[in-house]
Amino acid sequence: MSQYKYSLAFNTRAALIPDTITIAKIYSDIGIWSDVKYIVSEQNILQARTVSTAHRIYSEISHRLKLLTDKEMAFLLTDIEQEQRQIVWLAICKRYLLIKEFSIEVLSHRYDNAQFNVSQDDYIYFYNSKAQWYDYLDKASAPSQRKARQMLFIMIRECGLINDSGEIMLQLLSDELLQVLKNSSPEYIRIFPGALGHG
Repeated sequence: MSQYKYSLAFNTRAALIPDTITIAKIYSDIGIWSDVKYIVSEQNILQARTVSTAHRIYSEISHRLKLLTDKEMAFLLTDIEQEQRQIVWLAICKRYLLIKEFSIEVLSHRYDNAQFNVSQDDYIYFYNSKAQWYDYLDKASAPSQRKARQMLFIMIRECGLINDSGEIMLQLLSDELLQVLKNSSPEYIRIFPGALGHG
């Protein structure tokens, strides 16, 4: 794996849950990503102010969705909000290893040890521990680090992993979703705090 495995590119986009669901539904109907991109652009599906913004949002969402299996993506079409948020979080964690490891090593670890709150200080400690091994993380500018931290906490709130008070929320996975993850992405079950204890 590249020495630059921990990307901070997530510092410019939040969870994008409604837009992700919209694009997943279009892909479900069409099944060809190039055609999805054309429709999203031509019809301004994302209602972006500029073409370049629409392209950036679509690019981020499509990169996330392409990492999901068909069965995982199908949960975005169920209209069950909790499962939709969980699948968006799954896609984010598949795209960004740093977020995946934060979810496992901090959120799930703290929950498992009856520490039910998480703060930005916990992220800073986590980030600094990674930066000891990867110089490029240590050399990232202070604004980039701060923006990434802020965006991560926005995403984990939007996806329902913490509440506005920073309390870590138990993630109950449906039997159907849990079975799909066991078959396709078992290592990712740990990104959902408390999920293993209720499987």
